[in-house]
Amino acid sequence: MSSLIGNKMALLSLLAAGAALASYALPIAAFAQNGSADEEPKWNDKHWPQHTWDENTKSYKDDAGKEYKCETKHEGSWYYFYKGEFYKCDDFKPESGSTKGPYD
Repeated sequence: MSSLIGNKMALLSLLAAGAALASYALPIAAFAQNGSADEEPKWNDKHWPQHTWDENTKSYKDDAGKEYKCETKHEGSWYYFYKGEFYKCDDFKPESGSTKGPYD
């Protein structure tokens, strides 16, 4: 019986890990569809000027209220994907020394 519970827990762990990896891979996959295979993604060092930071959701929003989540980590900073490019979540300020992301 404990073997069955152990197998269920292992499966749940794999599913959770897969979901976490998918959240990071989706923006990269979207870039791959929009760019060429040889093209590097563009990493902007600031957020899109017309987007505003929402402290409650830890994401950026446009004038229509569409949310852009900071779910891609690159060289120690968090980015969101918009119009085929990555934009830095420059308003996200983790505690000093923290490695946690906006949604941890």
